[in-house]
Amino acid sequence: MSSGDTIQLVTLVTVVIALGLAIWQARQMMKQTALMFTELFDHAGASLIETHTQQRMTFFLNDPELLKWHLTSRGYTSTNPLEDKQRLYALVKLEAHELAHQRHLKGTIDDALWQEWRQVLKADLKVPIFADVWINGRQFYDASLAAIVDEILAENVAETVPAVGATTPD
Repeated sequence: MSSGDTIQLVTLVTVVIALGLAIWQARQMMKQTALMFTELFDHAGASLIETHTQQRMTFFLNDPELLKWHLTSRGYTSTNPLEDKQRLYALVKLEAHELAHQRHLKGTIDDALWQEWRQVLKADLKVPIFADVWINGRQFYDASLAAIVDEILAENVAETVPAVGATTPD
């Protein structure tokens, strides 16, 4: 093999390596761009929910009549200013749970964090006002979250209903 052939071979190997690196770098850039778009859309969704929550709190928190109108116009019951504020709180928390669930589905919240969040959801759903709000509110939430909430509510009921044949303390 002549020195010219050796130079051509070295050049060819160098070009193949450079081409491989360029392809690898392009793929990495595409992955990074896709991740940036995912984060951007996730931020946009979170901002939308946060804005909605802030608007609710600003408009309704200190105006019982407007809060009553808001709740009843969407099918929720209204009883008194304190319980209406509790309903508003429950709605805001349910939206936060929905956002966390959606982030989990997209992979931006890992399984371990979602399981911890689910425990908070379960604790919230033991508060009677949450179950009350859920009866009407279910229609406004993602179907996959609705299935989870329904499952937790059923578990909560099962925990409070004595088993058949169980004895109760005297």
